[in-house]
Amino acid sequence: DSNITHFVVDNLDEISRLSHLASVHSPSAICHLLIRLSPNIDAHTHRYMTTGVADSKFGLGISNGMAERAAREILKHKNLKLVGLHFHIGSQVFDTDALREALNAVLEVAADWQAKFNFALRELNIGGGWGVAYNETQSTLDIETFAENTTNVLREGLRARGLNENLKLIVEPGRGLIARAGVALYRVGSVKEIPNVRNYVAIDGGMGDNVRPALYGAHYSAFLANRIHENPTREYAIAGRYCEQGDVLIERAQLPETRVGDLLAIPVAGAYQLPMASNYNLIPRPAVILVNDGNAKLVRRRETIEDMLACDIDV
Repeated sequence: DSNITHFVVDNLDEISRLSHLASVHSPSAICHLLIRLSPNIDAHTHRYMTTGVADSKFGLGISNGMAERAAREILKHKNLKLVGLHFHIGSQVFDTDALREALNAVLEVAADWQAKFNFALRELNIGGGWGVAYNETQSTLDIETFAENTTNVLREGLRARGLNENLKLIVEPGRGLIARAGVALYRVGSVKEIPNVRNYVAIDGGMGDNVRPALYGAHYSAFLANRIHENPTREYAIAGRYCEQGDVLIERAQLPETRVGDLLAIPVAGAYQLPMASNYNLIPRPAVILVNDGNAKLVRRRETIEDMLACDIDV
């Protein structure tokens, strides 16, 4: 109904379902398909972000024959056309060797299928997941260098295997583009000092608007936005407002002596923060402000209790 005729196949049963839906809703259309491959390569990232290994819920395995079964099944349907391959081995990936290994594994599949049933690789989606630094101890994967190296590996791999070099290359660099464009701002509500243990700074947000520390063990840094030029003198744990002991955004933040009312800023909040937010503890999600050339504009208002109750139905 939406005139979408391009799909990535992630499971064998999707093939017959797509063929049936296409025949019902658009009998004359030809659906162009990519198969998502699981190359069984470890991206060396958090296990929840590793998506290219043998037991991943994503993709069709190369070594177990599932990917080839999918390709041969697509060939049986006149309204389906296999045009390309897709892979995505994980998120927050800094290991370029793993990405290179995955790319070569997928090109081997394309060459094998070209020999077996005349498959022509017209589109190749190499996913994304390029690592971004969330604190001063990490380094960001240089996109320009990665792009140049990947292009060289791809060009050489296609040529060496006799594959089509005039293909469409698709990448998914979401986090790498927008993560550093966002900053999360919190108001300090209280400061608790536990003698000889540690000091807590409690803020008006937490795991409801940034679940990554609790879910992935992600490490962030912070600074006081209203006292940005002051040097850090103390160490604090940044405690969220939610009813969970695990709601600690930063275990060891280096800050100036922090006071109630201070504005705490946590950078690199542009990706996988608000989209993963929830209303846990019935807490409204925050507003979003777009800042450009010194001008600020509200682009998403703060939620209200009424917003969260709007879907409730009297019984």
